[in-house]
Amino acid sequence: ATHIASAKRKRLLDVARDLARSGQHPDHRSVIAELEAMEGFAEARGWFEGSAMRLQLNRLCAVAQTRPSRIDIPGR
Repeated sequence: ATHIASAKRKRLLDVARDLARSGQHPDHRSVIAELEAMEGFAEARGWFEGSAMRLQLNRLCAVAQTRPSRIDIPGR
């Protein structure tokens, strides 16, 4: 059971960081709002309420906002 909880936590944290890096979210609030629909988020909500996690997500969002948008070219 602990292994499953740990795997869910890692998955949610990875998704949160990916969302923050996407450039589509201005801050942690937007990222967390998107995560709320994911399975297992209710149990994980506390992990995202810590100031360290919010700060990390805010920094990732800020960096992503300053980078130029990536253009995907088919075949590359």
